[in-house]
Amino acid sequence: MGSIEIDYDLLIAAALVHDVGKAYEFAGWERWKQERSRTGFPALRHPVYGAHLALELGMPESIVHCIAAHPYMGEGQFVKASVETTIVQYADVAFWKILDAGGLLEAEMDITGVPRR
Repeated sequence: MGSIEIDYDLLIAAALVHDVGKAYEFAGWERWKQERSRTGFPALRHPVYGAHLALELGMPESIVHCIAAHPYMGEGQFVKASVETTIVQYADVAFWKILDAGGLLEAEMDITGVPRR
């Protein structure tokens, strides 16, 4: 099948920061529930806000891409993911599936760790 070139420095950096926008998303859930006709629900998911933060900080475009596209069933479905982003996408889903299989996922969260609506 041939070899796949993987930038391991990029992969590790992207994996470390892919959820940088998560605190913003979690902080807004209650407000968005109350104001959903004005803000939507959620108003902005963590990949979008995380990409904004990464751009503001001057992170490389390859890292911003991973942050923005890491939910492959969410924002990531609209772009062609890099090899490194694809690895982060599957590792991220595997993490939540393992928690769920082990009975450690809270009932009010879905398989991706997002509070159920």
